[in-house]
Amino acid sequence: MSPGVTFRCTCEHCGAIFFGPDRKATACIKCAKRHKIRTELPRQTADLEDDPFAAALIAADPRPSRGSHRRSAAAPRGSSDAVVASRSAPPPGRAGAAQADASPSRAPRATELTEERRAQILSAYQEYEGRDETPLRRIHAEIAEKTNLARALVARVIAEVRTPPTVLTEEQRESIIARYREYVRAMARPPSGRRATIAREMGLSRQQVVTVVREWGASQPMVTDLSREELFRIECAYCSALEAGEPYDGLARRIASSLGFTDWQVERWIDMLHDGDFSEVEEPTDEQKEMVIAAYQEYLQGDGPPPKSLHVVLGERFGLAPRQIHKTLVEYRLGRRQKAFGF
Repeated sequence: MSPGVTFRCTCEHCGAIFFGPDRKATACIKCAKRHKIRTELPRQTADLEDDPFAAALIAADPRPSRGSHRRSAAAPRGSSDAVVASRSAPPPGRAGAAQADASPSRAPRATELTEERRAQILSAYQEYEGRDETPLRRIHAEIAEKTNLARALVARVIAEVRTPPTVLTEEQRESIIARYREYVRAMARPPSGRRATIAREMGLSRQQVVTVVREWGASQPMVTDLSREELFRIECAYCSALEAGEPYDGLARRIASSLGFTDWQVERWIDMLHDGDFSEVEEPTDEQKEMVIAAYQEYLQGDGPPPKSLHVVLGERFGLAPRQIHKTLVEYRLGRRQKAFGF
């Protein structure tokens, strides 16, 4: 066997493919540890008999092989070999200097503000105006990189022109919450996002809307406070209402009242049952979709959720990825909602 050569082997215990220096190996590393199988590397003498080319290489090179005669391999201090090696090695720092010379040089970032630099920063900042979803620190970093100016300089100029957010009134806060809850109740998702749309309609920054919604949500019982069994009961009640043809107005309130949850918890969970971006998920076949939907209907007739995630369980049963199961179920719920409620 030539030095560094590995062989493709198959584990007789788990069937896994592995690579190793022994062509006769029958167990991978995991199975060897699990079954306490002793693995030995083939002796070098046998390798040389099997591989005359490797033997010829070793015979032509009088240096000791790797791992053997370590003491003799290390040249004593002051020996001719050590002197030659030290002379042939490049001086410290020369390699780094060569790399620095090869890389394009760039002038250090300016830290003094001039009118020309102020205009340069403001011109670059124009493309970020109205993009409230972009963090301010990221804007500073990107403009500093484009203009080759110090980040502190960029932050100083932007702070002079950036309008500070106004203090929201109680009426504005209530309006934000009402609009957001209406989006959730109607399961509506504007292209630019719920919070950004509310901010644009009310003439506020997106961050202001985000903060108000976050603070309000922290004061309410959340979906995450419910167990999987409780979420399963809400899902079953919602799907039963779809089949029974109940009106959508007041549906969340009726389900919340019968199950003992808050209106917001039911509204939000129903909203989440219809949410998801599956643009990059592979489309299952029609036959696979029918099997998944049939299994989902059986799931709704059961007494509770399975021990593992429903998407994982159905994926293992039908040979699909969990995201493919999720995609199929969301599309099925959207179709049932359109048929029952017209949206």
